[in-house]
Formats: sequence, C-alpha cells, structure tokens
Amino acid sequence: MISGTKLLADKKIKSALERIDAVKYFEEDVFAVFKGICLDLNFEKFALAIFSGRKDITESFSIYNTYSKEWIQHYKEKQYHLCDPVFSSLRKVAVPFEWDTKSFDGLLPTQQTLMEESFDFGIKSGITIPLIPYATFHGFVTVLNQSSLHHDVLYTLSLVGNVCSNKIISLQDKRNFSRRPD
Repeated sequence: MISGTKLLADKKIKSALERIDAVKYFEEDVFAVFKGICLDLNFEKFALAIFSGRKDITESFSIYNTYSKEWIQHYKEKQYHLCDPVFSSLRKVAVPFEWDTKSFDGLLPTQQTLMEESFDFGIKSGITIPLIPYATFHGFVTVLNQSSLHHDVLYTLSLVGNVCSNKIISLQDKRNFSRRPD
C-alpha cells in the first residue's frame, strides 16, 4: 500500500486501455472500465468530468461518478458546476492538486454554500487531476477524501482519464453526427 492505494500492474492498465478502445456505443461502458481501475486502486468515491466547448465557456457538462445520487441531484439542481471552486482552480493550474473545504480563499456566497453542503454529503477533500485540454473539450478526474497519492497512481489516473474522456467525446460525436439531418 502506498498512500492508501496500491499500484497496478502494467498488464492491467494495458488491458483496461484496450477495453476502452473496444467500446463501440455507450459512454457508460467506458466509465465501467474507469470505475474498475479506481476500485482496484481502493478508491470508493471518484469522478470523471468532461466539459464540451471551449475552456472558458461550458456548453455541456457530463460527469461519470460514484458519488451519492442525492449529492449529484442536488449539485445539478443548484447548477453548482457553474461556480464550483475546484473548476475555477482548473483554469489556474495544469497539475494535480489537493483541496479540502477550507482550501479556497475569497469564495463567493454560492461557492461557500457549495463547500458547506458538500461537507454535509461526506465530501471533505479531494485530489483533482486536470486532463489534457482540447479545443472542443476538457475534463478532470477527482478522487474524494484522499490526502495524497503516489505519483504512479496519479499518472495512471491521468492516462486512463484522458483515454476515457477522448473515447466518450468520440462516442458522443459519432451519435450526434448520425442524428444530423442531410
């Protein structure tokens, strides 16, 4: 065990990447592979988030996660993705960063409420790993309630998160292209 997680064998990672590549239709199948990797690393609460559109303008937001359904419903109803301080931090840093409910200075009242409410749902801290930004989408991986991760685990989550987000966007684009009228 290293920092509460175990390292995965290269074969296991390669196999996961091959399974992601083989997915033909459903984003949920991609997330199932990502979820398997995270569970193998002993993470219980994690998310893969993808924003379509330019980095400064979010056209759509997709989140694949193991958070409680109540929290996700509450988060979406309040449209917290528009003011989440973790997202704001993604614009400033390109490396993984640790955070907790007290990490952010100068929060707006809505952001303060978000952080207080997240604590009520058991979200006390996390490590967020920005994914490689593209012109049409960007994203991140977050593992909740972890204080640190071994660099090999960070690399694995970044690698698999990037491959998953690319595959999900590809599946969405394929579906949207097939729906377009001629």
